[in-house]
Amino acid sequence: MALFDLIATAIFGLEAVVAHEVKGLGYDGVKVENARVPIVCCRSTPASP
Repeated sequence: MALFDLIATAIFGLEAVVAHEVKGLGYDGVKVENARVPIVCCRSTPASP
């Protein structure tokens, strides 16, 4: 299982909205920080070439 660190940038004040939408997409490792929403996700199957 591979781990990925993704970062969704957001306009100041909208971080919570972005985090809520990302959680709605099914991502679990979501945190809220200033102007960004870091996401830790994993892939259980290898990527096909």
